[in-house]
Amino acid sequence: AHCSRCALRSSIVYRRNHFIFLRSNKVMKISGNNTEKCKSEFKLAKFVTISFITFTIVLGCVCSYFKLYLPLQKVQKSTDWQSVPATVVKSKIGSEKQNDPTFSHSHYNTSEYYTIQIAYKYEYNGKTYIGDRYDFFRSKDQYSTFGKTQMQEIIKRYPQGKKIFCWINPQNPEDTVISRDINYTTVLLDAFLFIGIPCLVISLVIRKYKKIILPI
Repeated sequence: AHCSRCALRSSIVYRRNHFIFLRSNKVMKISGNNTEKCKSEFKLAKFVTISFITFTIVLGCVCSYFKLYLPLQKVQKSTDWQSVPATVVKSKIGSEKQNDPTFSHSHYNTSEYYTIQIAYKYEYNGKTYIGDRYDFFRSKDQYSTFGKTQMQEIIKRYPQGKKIFCWINPQNPEDTVISRDINYTTVLLDAFLFIGIPCLVISLVIRKYKKIILPI
């Protein structure tokens, strides 16, 4: 009877230890799977975050190049251009209506966009040319919802039929402009849009996801 009790006790202890071993092994497997899943999600989050930052930097650089660097470079190069008489043949504010999504029930709000449409006739080396650029920071195809008051002042200053002087590139007489001044309002706005906002967004992303981007 004593041997039977010992055998029964040994059997119970063996089953309990075996159950504990199986349970701990299962917990280790689950823990391992969760660790691998966390690593995979961490890598994906890091890739998405770095990709977003890279895209923001590239987009800001490209826009800054075309909207800031090239116009400012044109201003600097035009210091050697030649001044010639010209006559304004067209002077008005162009406008067009565009639909802006309101993000509610797929309806649209209609906004009116404006641009300067000015043209002037001039002669150079016996040939007649037509120019249509007022300054290096805007074009007749560039529409905007703001700056209408400034556009109206420019149109009043250069009415149709007025005799003016324009600046031409001697190496390319079709390359011409009326004003070589820097439009500081446009420069500051573009700098804020293409440099300030991307820097702000990147700083906020880095601050929020610092542990993902720069793991300690």
